[in-house]
Amino acid sequence: MFFFTLGYASRVLLPFFKKPISWKILEIFIGFLMMFLAFLLLFSKI
Repeated sequence: MFFFTLGYASRVLLPFFKKPISWKILEIFIGFLMMFLAFLLLFSKI
């Protein structure tokens, strides 16, 4: 199911990711997500 969804999503998102700005937006989003997860791990009360 995962690979089917991945393949279908790649075909649907192909026109969107032809623009370089789309890749920058994706990278910024992933960067914020990684920072958020790092802060959660750093300040969690384990």
